[in-house]
Amino acid sequence: MHVALEHGHQPAADRAQVKRDLAKELSCSPRLIQDATSDVDQRMREERRETIEKMYLEAYTDSEIGESVGMAPTGEKFKGELSNVNESLRKSLKVQFSDESWQPPIYNVWSFAKKTNETSHFGV
Repeated sequence: MHVALEHGHQPAADRAQVKRDLAKELSCSPRLIQDATSDVDQRMREERRETIEKMYLEAYTDSEIGESVGMAPTGEKFKGELSNVNESLRKSLKVQFSDESWQPPIYNVWSFAKKTNETSHFGV
């Protein structure tokens, strides 16, 4: 049963059924099985989120990402996960540029001709 709980990107309904079957087989409550496997579920959610983020940054389509993680790309849960990834990426970029020590580079375009004896326009 241990292998069945950790098998790839198994749909949540299938994992829940495996847990119910395991509880029945072991004559214990489903809640006990849920508590015992919560770390596996958490790790699977983290791996799914990392996969979504990686594929999103590599410009895969929603349907390709959904197929890879075993979720329907039109489903609310998938859209929510994709939205969370997008939001976290947006926040991480804001943090990088809001650092107090960061200063935008200043370049004086008007002094280019004074500093060099070159022209950089089309046709010359």
